[in-house]
Amino acid sequence: MVKNRIFCFCLLIICFTATRAQTKVDLLNQLFDSLNNAKEYNGTVLVADSGNVIFRGAYGYADFDHQVPMNLQTGFEIASVSKQFTAMAIMQLHSQGKLNYSDTITKYLPDLPYKNVTINDLIHHCSGITDFLGWTKSQLQIQSDVCTNQDVEKALGKLAPTTLFDPGSAYGYSNTNYLLLANIVSKISGLSFPDYLQKNIFDPAHMRNSSIPRYNYSRFKPGEYAHNYLWDPVTSGYQPFSLLALRDYYHFMSGTYGHAGIQSTVMDLYKWIQAIGDNTLVPASIFAAAMQPFLSKDGKDTIGYDGLAYTFGWLYAPKKNPLNTFLWHNGGIAGYRSFIVYYPNRNRTIIMLQNTDRTAVEEAIMPSILQILNGEKDFDWPYVAELPKAIKVDANYLQQLAGLYVKQGEPKIKMRIMTKNGRLYAKYMDQIPFEVYANAKDRFFYLAVKAQLQFSQENGKYTAVTLLQNGLQIRMVKRP
Repeated sequence: MVKNRIFCFCLLIICFTATRAQTKVDLLNQLFDSLNNAKEYNGTVLVADSGNVIFRGAYGYADFDHQVPMNLQTGFEIASVSKQFTAMAIMQLHSQGKLNYSDTITKYLPDLPYKNVTINDLIHHCSGITDFLGWTKSQLQIQSDVCTNQDVEKALGKLAPTTLFDPGSAYGYSNTNYLLLANIVSKISGLSFPDYLQKNIFDPAHMRNSSIPRYNYSRFKPGEYAHNYLWDPVTSGYQPFSLLALRDYYHFMSGTYGHAGIQSTVMDLYKWIQAIGDNTLVPASIFAAAMQPFLSKDGKDTIGYDGLAYTFGWLYAPKKNPLNTFLWHNGGIAGYRSFIVYYPNRNRTIIMLQNTDRTAVEEAIMPSILQILNGEKDFDWPYVAELPKAIKVDANYLQQLAGLYVKQGEPKIKMRIMTKNGRLYAKYMDQIPFEVYANAKDRFFYLAVKAQLQFSQENGKYTAVTLLQNGLQIRMVKRP
């Protein structure tokens, strides 16, 4: 998902001067070899310039436990990079005259309560519809251990009956938007969304190792794929996501798609870019019309953030020099990370896929890659600072912290503290639970966001917790 969470990375910049004897390929090899040797890159990478692949590589392990090495055909969950495929499906149906971007979504999904939300609003994240990620089995009122698109659509009327703002008036990133777009594609085409993508995008683009797989509710078919890992400050190493998660929310959401859910490889994602450039999937005029800034309905603001326009599953960055205009998106879920950048006027593509959550962040590597591609003499090498470590705390002590904490005077603001296998987890409001780690006996930190929890005692018992984040302090009192 695009920057929904705040990560804290400290970069050590080392200046490197290229010699004339070193080619761009030499320097890219040197960059990624160095990152891999420092255990700061674990995944695959592809760089193409002027329509030619000049560099590709696979680093580290797809499976740490069995030391299975990465290769260029290793499959990854690409998370929010999946959104651009959903948007392409909408473009195709628009090109065929089967929908208009200005159609209200209730034309196709009549049971939804959002009468003024249009397909355009979903595409550009300006619908104001609440993000469903974080909703639980009990909230959705389902019996299955796996949630589906239909479950979410059915629950919206009860869990999010109104929009957070006037549709079309502002930007608000929500995975629900693209889940509903997938449902619209299925409704119009008469195909399941996975089957639609297979028939109309993956097959025409010759993406033979891409799909929305379903194998016993797993994201992946048996065989060659990257397992997902999280950094564990307690053991100072990477551990399988399924071992660290309080409950495997990734498994619970494995029946949903549109916003995420595609498994692909670095080679297949380059075929995707080639299919866009060759107009294999939609006419050039349809894609060009889609890749434009979308204005709020008062015409004053571009829908997006940080000066970038969000449009059809891409962040669009127009530049004065058209050669420097680019499209990009990233994704992250449960340790998987994906990153794709496309410069259409240079026919330049950079794709990075990783299966570890705390190795070098792709946005930090990008400047070095661009400096190399642009032939600069001096360029910077990114390096991620020392990974956080936690102190060990007795499991019986952690039990004393467990319970429900509520903000006085505002009972809707609450946090549940839970323990499992000697670990501490915090669930704030309706968010999914995150593990927290001790840097002091009564002070814990998050990895998922830049925040801490401070527990306080009264008469020898823990009675309150304070959430410290972005300069704010929210004190919550423990319920008896």
